[in-house]
Amino acid sequence: MPDTRESKKELVLDAAFETFLKKGYMNTKMSEVAARSGLAKTTIYGYFSSKESLFVELLQSRVAVPYMSIGERLDRTLPYSGQLRQFIEMEMEMLFGLIQEKKIVPSLLLYTEFFTDTNVTETAQKILSYKFRTFIDIIGKGMESGEFRPGDPATAAACVIGAFNLYTAIACKASMEEMPDSFSGFSQDNKDFYEIIFSGLLQRTAMGNDE
Repeated sequence: MPDTRESKKELVLDAAFETFLKKGYMNTKMSEVAARSGLAKTTIYGYFSSKESLFVELLQSRVAVPYMSIGERLDRTLPYSGQLRQFIEMEMEMLFGLIQEKKIVPSLLLYTEFFTDTNVTETAQKILSYKFRTFIDIIGKGMESGEFRPGDPATAAACVIGAFNLYTAIACKASMEEMPDSFSGFSQDNKDFYEIIFSGLLQRTAMGNDE
């Protein structure tokens, strides 16, 4: 027999996501979440003490938990560049899958303003720290093996992650709404992104002349 309490909680989370995405975090009222879920406002507060605690649950259960299992699913027999690419592809697949399934997406964070609940920032920091540690590990081993050029793994990881985070933010917005003219040439084909990340912007002849 299904757990009625848990099913109602999922109903609240689904309703909260839809409302946050439509109106933004600051403009959403718990009464609107209740109306969308079909449950009484008092019932909503039986599950979540505040709007922030509701958002934290969304962030933890529908972003953090699945995201922090990506590293466990990497094919460690691939070259280190292949492992980085696989991590990025898995993250992209997860993000766009969540958009299509209307559960929760990074854009929810982009539309969200200031939070006083430290659980929000702590959860976001855990996700970023997880990605940073995973990238440092892969890049460091790639440098040791000679596949990647020598350097500081942490610096390299920060550069890759910074580029990737902005890239995915633009890609997510492009998939949901019309982009400004300045992004009219943006493509969700990731081939160019990987080429720039692994080979840089300079022509190979130019790189040779600089050495």
